[in-house]
Amino acid sequence: MKKILLITLLLYLVSCSNTSKYIQNGEYDRAIHKLVLQLQDHPENKKMAAQVNLAWQQANDLDLKQIKGLKLSGRPDIWDEVFETYQVLEKRQSIIQLLPVSVLDSIGFTDMDYSVFLEEAREKACLYFYAEAKKLIESDEASDHQKAYNDLLAIEKLIPGFRDVPDLLEDFHFPTLLNISYFVKFDYPNYMPGQLIEEFEYFDPAFMNTTKYAFFNRREMGLEYKYHIDIIISDVGISPENTTEVEYTETAEIQDGIAYKLDAEGMFVLDSTGNKIEVLKLKSLACYVTETLQKKSMIIGGSVYIFDLKTKEELAMQKISGESRFFHRSAKFKGDLDALSPETFGLVGSQELDYPEDLEMMLRASDKFKVNAMNYILQELDKLENSVIKKE
Repeated sequence: MKKILLITLLLYLVSCSNTSKYIQNGEYDRAIHKLVLQLQDHPENKKMAAQVNLAWQQANDLDLKQIKGLKLSGRPDIWDEVFETYQVLEKRQSIIQLLPVSVLDSIGFTDMDYSVFLEEAREKACLYFYAEAKKLIESDEASDHQKAYNDLLAIEKLIPGFRDVPDLLEDFHFPTLLNISYFVKFDYPNYMPGQLIEEFEYFDPAFMNTTKYAFFNRREMGLEYKYHIDIIISDVGISPENTTEVEYTETAEIQDGIAYKLDAEGMFVLDSTGNKIEVLKLKSLACYVTETLQKKSMIIGGSVYIFDLKTKEELAMQKISGESRFFHRSAKFKGDLDALSPETFGLVGSQELDYPEDLEMMLRASDKFKVNAMNYILQELDKLENSVIKKE
């Protein structure tokens, strides 16, 4: 029984530590999900209640600042992003509402109605997309027709049946679906972890499929293929864990009462009415900072080649890379914290973090490599093919 209680206590302490790290790293929603689940079983835990409240408030503050910044920008194309951010706020609130009533009461939860804000953003986003689509439809460029079609689809997703959007969509049609083969090659002379090789060898074709293109890592009988793509991995580089310390002093002067102005002989200086002239008395503050910088990075590099299968001609080539970075600042202080700049003060309470494992960083870098390769491939294919055609 004692052993079970000890294991339970250890799991609880590890869990608390993890959520603290999530909050410290700005992964607020991840912390909220975990804390809500834990508080459903332990509603009496005041520490976890305080943590979930902190994560919720911090996450909301970031999103609301983002919305405010977008609105102040004066740009007309912000409303789709504003709408999505309000959706994030509403979804986060629905997760918080899963907390036990006693926890909601302890953190002073107040239900916020986002419906008015969502409707406003949705309507303004549709008006912007509609104006852009109508303008692009009149263009003679196929790429503009593609953008117009995408804008109309965005409207249909936000407000189905908006104005004459369904009729406008009927004016577009797609060419025949293109089948494209691809192959991943490794041209890296040094050791490469097996799991990283598997990440690329089992590169799921479904990840690359769109409504216009179907990708196959093997050419199937009975299908015609127009293009072939080679994805070549030629470089894997990792910078070692690098921890450095920087020592510096920050100073500030604050008011420390009132003094009187003196002349060269130490006598009070009087104004025209005979009163002593007051001057601010200043006090110098200093704080000694030892800042720790932690850095580590991983990069995967290679190339993407696109060929015409009929002519064997190389149509496009691009160097591609995917990078995963770890960077963390923490600091220790000695002296008066009031001397610190706002940026340095933000490091108060920070601690060093554990470095991520090499393999974890490799997998993150490989994901970014795949996304970058995919974006390039689709961009080049859209240049080669008219993705969407406007009916005459």
